[in-house]
Amino acid sequence: MVPKGLRRPGRRTGRLLAGMLLAFFLGAGLAERCCPAMPALAGEPGEGPGPAPSASVTPRGRDAWAAFDAFGAAGPRVLMLGGRRELLVPAELRFKPVSARKLVEAVAAARGLKAAWTRDSQYAVLHAGAADGEVERAGRDLQSEEAAVRREAAWRGGWLSDARMAPLLVKAAGDADAEVKRLAVKGLRRLGWDAVLALDDGGWEALAGDLGAPDVNVRGQAVSALGRLGGEKALGRLAKAIEDKDHVVRWQAACGLGRAGGDQALALLAKAISDKDENVRGQAVSALGNFSGDRVLALLAKALRNRDAAMRWQAANALGMVGGEKAQALLEKALKDRNETVRCQAAAALGRAGGERAFGLLEEALQDKDLQVAGAAAEAMVRLGGERARETRERLLQDGNWEVRAAAARALGRTGDEDTPALLGKALEDNSPQVRRAAAAALGEVGGRKVLVLLEKALEDKERQVRVAAAWALGRAGTEAALGLQEKALSSDDASVSWQAASTLGAAGGDRALGALERALRNASVGVRCAAASALGSFAARQALPLLESALADNDGPVRLAAASAVGRAGGEKAPSLLQKALTDEDRQVRLAAVAGLGRVGGERARTLVEKLLDDNDWEVRCAAAQAMGLIGGDQARDVLLGRLAVEKDRRVLQATQTTLKACFATDPAVQKALKDFHLPEPPAPEPQPRPEAPELF
Repeated sequence: MVPKGLRRPGRRTGRLLAGMLLAFFLGAGLAERCCPAMPALAGEPGEGPGPAPSASVTPRGRDAWAAFDAFGAAGPRVLMLGGRRELLVPAELRFKPVSARKLVEAVAAARGLKAAWTRDSQYAVLHAGAADGEVERAGRDLQSEEAAVRREAAWRGGWLSDARMAPLLVKAAGDADAEVKRLAVKGLRRLGWDAVLALDDGGWEALAGDLGAPDVNVRGQAVSALGRLGGEKALGRLAKAIEDKDHVVRWQAACGLGRAGGDQALALLAKAISDKDENVRGQAVSALGNFSGDRVLALLAKALRNRDAAMRWQAANALGMVGGEKAQALLEKALKDRNETVRCQAAAALGRAGGERAFGLLEEALQDKDLQVAGAAAEAMVRLGGERARETRERLLQDGNWEVRAAAARALGRTGDEDTPALLGKALEDNSPQVRRAAAAALGEVGGRKVLVLLEKALEDKERQVRVAAAWALGRAGTEAALGLQEKALSSDDASVSWQAASTLGAAGGDRALGALERALRNASVGVRCAAASALGSFAARQALPLLESALADNDGPVRLAAASAVGRAGGEKAPSLLQKALTDEDRQVRLAAVAGLGRVGGERARTLVEKLLDDNDWEVRCAAAQAMGLIGGDQARDVLLGRLAVEKDRRVLQATQTTLKACFATDPAVQKALKDFHLPEPPAPEPQPRPEAPELF
């Protein structure tokens, strides 16, 4: 289980420059001060002295993060500046053993990213990279004697998705100027604490403030990063976080303990199973799947007897990760659970756990009265692999139950056998649109040139859901040849298909996808242009902002709205100027999106623009400006909001201002005093309505 607001499973279940260029242009002494060498880092893949990781993995489909997570203790932990975004395994590396280093480098190259390796190859940090001049300028400005210059550099550096910025911002987080320090920490937070700590061990001191922050979201984000980072230092802090007063932080700590591993983490999870919050208890059970041994099995056996069905299906899922004969015996019992979701998870878990008896148990589960349980069993049987699975899958694809046929098609996408494309081609001719949709999506997992002919055919299917699935799969095929078909899908008469094709270009990434998105911004369809503008928000600012500038001048409001939102996500030094233009848009929703974007981008320029909006004639714009000012933060923003409590007349805006002050400056003594003395005015009494005269009856 997960806390409210977090995603819950459905029922179905850079090269790192060492200062050479900087020394050339600025002199070795200044280079060392402005861009200090990052300790324990190698260069770009293939160029640094770091040893290649010995781990290897066989990617089972498109999801690169699933493959990275499968490296285990023998391989590197892969992190990403700015947090995880969808990454695809190139088609030529799917379903075959590949070394950890080769896979990481190939995935990064396909997405137009760089990989920064630590010298012991314990971590690989993916990042978009920034121009050398931008990093040099930030490093130089952070050493300025003027606080205003250092402040602006700290803000700007937080938007540079470049591994070289981490040690610069870590150093700035100890600046004597409080505002420089605040902006540097905010930038480190944006880069992601896990990646920052992997790049510079000096970041632990800066992280300490977030781990003890009064804002639960800040604490939760810091704790979540600890889980992805791993190691002894992280484990000690996770042990403290699992006792946090807020259940969201404890939930994040339980996730992290599962990734950390070891006896201490297991002991902490065993205790967390009795947490007073059901979400934390469920996550603790789920995290046990990363461990093994009799103690783990005993804990999961107990969870399977819990009266809460959610605890039982979490336990079943964890048992599939543990594997082994004992886990299989427990799953056999779970297949008889009175709750169909538990039985679904038990069937799926057997497909992961394997074992001699798994196939027979799944054959029995195919007869379950619940169609989704039968479908889960079919999918698990195909994923088991081996001769028996190959003999069975054609039968399952012809089963009388469409749920079983669709499940078999989905599972085929993770097998990678030679005949998989042919079998999925047959499934594309099934009379059930749900089966054809599953087959089209599965082809995206298989990837490669072989599937493109089939997906091109699926784009012409009579059912919209199949055509949309084919457009989605093209974006995940992991081959540049698919881009041509994606652009063809952009001209589809079906708006849903063309929208999906534009959206998937953001997932593909790389220069060719960027070029396709540029062309999509000139598409005749408003929906396609909206999707293209939105997809650009996942690219680095230096790539996205020039294209989004043109989208902000589009004739259609929805496109300008999508572009304004994307500018706020992409950020960067030029973002405030673009959003300033959107503040005068004739469409109110575009103006509101621009205000929100300025709050997200932050910095002195944004604060000045937002402060002016607090006097806007539109009360909704003033509400949005108050909220954006809270996101920008800092003493100046605080003082402006406190001042608005005395001059604002609209109760709705006052309420938004009050709420923002509580949320963003909760521990500030001046704010506490002001809010204690502030009383929200009573809402105006409704105007009396004239009483209708009684109708004459006679």
